Amino acid sequence: MEITISHEEIARCNKIAGIRFPEDIQVFTYNNAPLIADVRLKTTFVDGVRIDSPDNYFTFNPDGSRPHDVLFVFTPGEHVPDWDYSKNALLDAARNNPGNIFVDGGCGTGVKACLMGRKLDQESLDNSILLVDPNLRALYTTFMNIRQNEVDSLRYSFHNGTLRSALPGYDQTEIAGAYINPPYQARPEGLNLALHCDGGSDGLKITRELLEDLLPYLADEGTIAVHTKSPAYDNKSGFPVFPLILEDLIEGRILPEELMKDFSIRFSRACEPMDLFDFYRIVYRGKENDFARALADNYPLIDMTLMLITRKKGQKEIYVEEDPMPANPEEIGWGVENGELVSPGHVLWHRLFVPEDYRPTKEILGDRNE
Repeated sequence: MEITISHEEIARCNKIAGIRFPEDIQVFTYNNAPLIADVRLKTTFVDGVRIDSPDNYFTFNPDGSRPHDVLFVFTPGEHVPDWDYSKNALLDAARNNPGNIFVDGGCGTGVKACLMGRKLDQESLDNSILLVDPNLRALYTTFMNIRQNEVDSLRYSFHNGTLRSALPGYDQTEIAGAYINPPYQARPEGLNLALHCDGGSDGLKITRELLEDLLPYLADEGTIAVHTKSPAYDNKSGFPVFPLILEDLIEGRILPEELMKDFSIRFSRACEPMDLFDFYRIVYRGKENDFARALADNYPLIDMTLMLITRKKGQKEIYVEEDPMPANPEEIGWGVENGELVSPGHVLWHRLFVPEDYRPTKEILGDRNE
């Protein structure tokens, strides 16, 4: 059942969430009750690939148990910074490692799977792609999007679970590359976040775990593309903005420093860095300001970090280079300004703090379309 929400109810949602929703917000049901804030453009085009998302796709954990943990995505343009930044490097990795597998660590709706598959098809490259996601609905959605985009479905294999549970089946295999966009929301202690957004105490727990698992499998001249949200230093180690995740890699907190000598890291960002305290003050609607302030005391900035980690076997020391931000031809904004969505904008809201007892009344709901 789809519900078109009334203007009165939009106003109530705006007040609860603390931001202004687009006028075309839609509400869907869960257990026969209206579910606020499954707001997503249901069909998105990225670099010529069509991606469809099912109703309520991102709203719950894989078991569908948390109707109030929500993800809001509003992406009006075709250009996605992490794909624009990584596609040439990933294609080079495929050319350098013919026949070796790529890993999609958290395939979601399958946008990267379709984009990468199409590039491989166009160049007649035979690399297979392993799709991993703990959410069975994600794998189903990815499969449907692969079919509708008419890429070679035979190159894909699926694993319903974590990357850590999938990789032991490839112990004798070197991978050509991987792409990961892990959960990266920093979580205050004691707060229960949905699986799709919980990044641990600083937002980087899952990113670190995935890199620890993937890096030893990477073939020479293979590349791992990373898109994460990292706390960052202001003007450290020779960089105006220095992401914590990059420091973790350089200083051997993920793999030992001796092993990291084999890797070259290029990095950039999807948007200008933001003040970390302000960012989490808005995300948690002012309810977790002590947490935000404590994190900001160590890391004043939050950075939408993009990384390309390439293996260079025999290299004598780790190499790090910063790239310019990817182009933004559609002038898409990121984030919130003066309490409202940047328009046009790309905004992620992982938790809207809708009260547990909140239920729209029949009087304020608009027409229902069965």
